[in-house]
Amino acid sequence: MARRSTAAFAVLAVLLPSLATVAILSSPASATIPPIAMTFYVPIAEAQVIDTYEELTGNNAGSVVSNVVSIISTQDSAVISYDHWEDGYEVDARNPVQASTEVWGDGDAANGCASARRVPPILPCTDLLDSVAEGDVFIVEDNIEAQPRDPSNLFFDGGDRIDASSFIVVSQASQPETINGNPGSLIGGAVQVYDTLRYGANFTVPLGEDLTDAKYNRLAEFTTLFVMAAEDGTVVTIDTDADGTTDITQTLNAGEAIHVDGDLTTGTLVYPGRTDYNFGEQINAGATISATSPVQAYMAAASLESNYQARFFELVPSTGWDTTYFAPISTQATTGTNTADASLFLFNPSPNPITVTLTYSDFSTTDVVVPAGGNEIATLPVAQTNSGVRLDSTEIFFAVALVDTNDSTSTSDWGLTLLPASGQTRTMKAGWAPGSADVATENSNPIWLVSSDDARIYIDYDGDGVGAFTAPNGEAFDLEMDVVALELVRIFESDNDQTGVRVFSLDSTRLSGAWGQDGSVASAGSPGLDMGTTVFPGPSVGIGKVATVQIDLNGNGLADPGDTIRYAATIKNDSTVAATDIVVVDTSDPNVIYVPNSTFGNGVSIPDELSPETPFPLDGAGYLGPLVGPGTEFQYTYDMLIDPDTDPLTTELINTITMFTSAGNGIASALIRLKWPSLAVVKKNDDADGIVDPGQVVTYTVELTNTDLLTQTNINVSDLLPAGMTYVAESTVATGTSSDLVTHTARDEFSSVSYSNSDGSDPWAGDWIEFDENNGPADSRISITGGQLWLDDIDKRQLSRAVDLSDPTITITTLTLDYDVTNLGNEVLAVELWNGTTWDEVITL
Repeated sequence: MARRSTAAFAVLAVLLPSLATVAILSSPASATIPPIAMTFYVPIAEAQVIDTYEELTGNNAGSVVSNVVSIISTQDSAVISYDHWEDGYEVDARNPVQASTEVWGDGDAANGCASARRVPPILPCTDLLDSVAEGDVFIVEDNIEAQPRDPSNLFFDGGDRIDASSFIVVSQASQPETINGNPGSLIGGAVQVYDTLRYGANFTVPLGEDLTDAKYNRLAEFTTLFVMAAEDGTVVTIDTDADGTTDITQTLNAGEAIHVDGDLTTGTLVYPGRTDYNFGEQINAGATISATSPVQAYMAAASLESNYQARFFELVPSTGWDTTYFAPISTQATTGTNTADASLFLFNPSPNPITVTLTYSDFSTTDVVVPAGGNEIATLPVAQTNSGVRLDSTEIFFAVALVDTNDSTSTSDWGLTLLPASGQTRTMKAGWAPGSADVATENSNPIWLVSSDDARIYIDYDGDGVGAFTAPNGEAFDLEMDVVALELVRIFESDNDQTGVRVFSLDSTRLSGAWGQDGSVASAGSPGLDMGTTVFPGPSVGIGKVATVQIDLNGNGLADPGDTIRYAATIKNDSTVAATDIVVVDTSDPNVIYVPNSTFGNGVSIPDELSPETPFPLDGAGYLGPLVGPGTEFQYTYDMLIDPDTDPLTTELINTITMFTSAGNGIASALIRLKWPSLAVVKKNDDADGIVDPGQVVTYTVELTNTDLLTQTNINVSDLLPAGMTYVAESTVATGTSSDLVTHTARDEFSSVSYSNSDGSDPWAGDWIEFDENNGPADSRISITGGQLWLDDIDKRQLSRAVDLSDPTITITTLTLDYDVTNLGNEVLAVELWNGTTWDEVITL
């Protein structure tokens, strides 16, 4: 028996792909919004505004509503989506498809551009300018023909949905365009808008039309409710007269609303894609609202047939009521001996009378007894004009504040909801807060602020994290003030617009704020702006997340498969006490792989887990971290490798971290966009008739075309020859514009009787090595003879030779050999390749 094999090995930087034409093309990243942190529905529809003011003014409000929606960012890199109700809400808010939906901050100017909506706008808008930074203000406003309302016209108005990837502040202001020929700004109303996480299932109305005693001065003679749902199928029940019997039951879908007041005709206002429900019921103090899913609720109160007096309030869910509140208002002197009185409306849900103690900045106090299940009014003395008020009781109660409640003046009618002290923090962020209806000429609507304790407060006028000075904790600011507890501070910005003002302290104080007209400086008429709102506190404990490319293998500055991403998740405690029992759970994108031992907390290594599934310590059930002190931060960092085998159709990687604390939960995400190059691969052959004849030489041509602006690297192209075809040695030729393609060959033509022979462009890594014997190339059983390598007659003869492929520029390898086999038995000749661990059989002869 004779067995003969000739083997030649070549390493070639060449390419031979498939028989078909294949094109791999890149496409722009989809307009995907990062995971949504906050969702808002603009609460009051324009038809409801006209209904309200028509009743207030004796049908003098006309039919046109001036509506303002203000959105303010508190973080860099926010993405905000504005979804109009008129053509229906997006099915998937993170992947908007309707042309009417605007997305700001996603780097795609074609679907809505941040710089075009920002105040002031920057035009023309480009993808580069479509970004959102901390402190950016977006104001959209329309004059809307409310009755009749043409739903084919898209407006920025009540019922619209707003989604954001981080904390934002949203306000709505509405007013008739004119009242009896006078500017509607003299009677308009404004509210801070709740995000859906602050909605509630139960509300109690603190004042109503049954408060007819003279001391109430007809301030709630007209009362109206606005209730809006966030989920389809929400069943709302309302006991309007507080007698314990349900008067209204209505099912709402997301963005639909109920409007209740005594002079409306019960029925519906129907627009295509939207339904609002009107109910004509008297609203008494103590009226209740219940819902099967959380809703937002607002109210307005005023004197009938008043052309100047209307006050709007945000209602607080009953489960959030408290025993302590702070009121950032006071009675103000106006003209002559006149005053703009400030009054507190107190409501006691208890079956027993309670005493509410009012405390001023000079530590003087006044006790107010509130009857069981009833109301009381307390007008603040003008002597305390520079003081706010602290309200305390041993029992839970609720309070709202009304400004300009006396008969002597009507220049500054507005109101605000007092927020429970337990929810106030050391920071607050104003929403829409212009100084007047014409900020060029007057600034009479300041931010009103009261501190629970003696404190140093810091003011960032634009709320953009930029200022001339730096606080001890590193935050920038424009002005610092030392205030005593309950001192009433009024903040006026030099540009006559307080929109976006941020105030913070660094100690345990709690800040309570409002925006509204100051009767001591406001014009009696235009451009006075008879509006005001509560200023919501900033988040107490928040979490943010960013991602950066830590290891960029090809140096292109982009995130590509094989690169390493470093994630940084920062917990910030803005509350007045230490945050404890903080659990973080990180959900990684399926296309990333955790880098072992890369997790750190504030620079200290966190050991990997030994079980049960992955070593990453923040996934699964999460990680219980240390306490985070008041006004401090704690940061987790960890690395993830982008899977080299990521599907080319993947355009983004989303990594989300969720924080669970006793002070509330938070969520933050980091989005990495993948840009895939435009690379086309085409294979052709020169066989004109498509039929291969025996002995015919077929020439294959493979074309790689890069239409991208980026250089493509690490391209691996391979080909398996069809059965019955043999590669023609040294026939591969590379042409084209590439300057980087180099061919390397390690070749042995066995031209001499030597195991060290080398006939290629590159050397081998060593000589041929025999196994089981070592008799050299002249032996009769394993030998080099006549330009061939012979393996003859003896079973289990083996030899090997190595080539070094570690050069990173070598991306494609081809093994080629010529052979001749004479087999007279059942033995086989095998060619195997070493993969670093085992031998893999590639050819059997």
